[in-house]
Amino acid sequence: MALIGSRKDIAKNDMNFFAAFTESARKTAQILLTAILIGLIFVGAFVIWWLYWIFSNMGVKSDIKDLQNKLADPMYADLEIEAQALQDEINERNQYYYALTEMRRCVDQKTPADTALCDLLGESIPNDSYVAAYELTGSQFTIEGFSFTYYGALNMVNILQDSDVFYTPLDIAIEHVNLDDVSAGSAEDMMTNPIDSYYAYKVVGNITSTAYISVAQYVNVDGQIISINGIETTEYTIGSTYEYSDISSVEYNGIVYTLSSVEVNKVAVDADTLNSIITTDKVTGTANADAEISFIYQVSETTTEDAEGGES
Repeated sequence: MALIGSRKDIAKNDMNFFAAFTESARKTAQILLTAILIGLIFVGAFVIWWLYWIFSNMGVKSDIKDLQNKLADPMYADLEIEAQALQDEINERNQYYYALTEMRRCVDQKTPADTALCDLLGESIPNDSYVAAYELTGSQFTIEGFSFTYYGALNMVNILQDSDVFYTPLDIAIEHVNLDDVSAGSAEDMMTNPIDSYYAYKVVGNITSTAYISVAQYVNVDGQIISINGIETTEYTIGSTYEYSDISSVEYNGIVYTLSSVEVNKVAVDADTLNSIITTDKVTGTANADAEISFIYQVSETTTEDAEGGES
């Protein structure tokens, strides 16, 4: 009976099997070695990071301890008191600076009296008019009196304007009055008016071409109004526009204050105007005459609530 295959073929198959098995084992060993090397790299990186963190933390703790020891030195014991004293000195100097700028504002707004103005006014009075009083305040010239005709005051203004006395805008008020309303002095100086028609007039205008707009900021600290800087006085041409922006909030002594009131010539603006100023974050206007603008701030409710939350 013949055998299936020869012994030579069986030996060859056995050799091929062992060769494949050896190659597979070698590849498996390489993969395992690679995995072990990658693992060692990750472990080494973690150990290095951990050691760095330990030494870094030790360094921070050492710096904190050194700082605590330094602050414990007697020379630093009164730092808080000294800081408050410096803040008080800054506040005092700030108020002094405010006083200086206030005096400078007064000087800027003082218009030298024109001695020829009175003579010019006397020469400009029409025959049918009488000047009861006149006043020069800063750059504003006011004339009051009476006239036989409605156009008497207008004629006088036209004569003055021939010499460029007033700058626009010019405010003129004229109203009909009875003889009893006319002052005794004017009745004696004026010719008897057979028509018994009298007009009282008041003319107000600027005699200079410039106006000074002064701006100051104040904070309300426990009911006390404190200026946070000096008064900024700017010269504008009469009739030109001015604008002040970024006014909705200020920081004073590390505390944020929000705009709560705006005053123009010491008179607070109405609620609608204030809301518009806060919304647009600016104040605009026309420089018709000298004006003082004050921005008053107080601590916002949000800031107060945050501070109380932090203390609790």
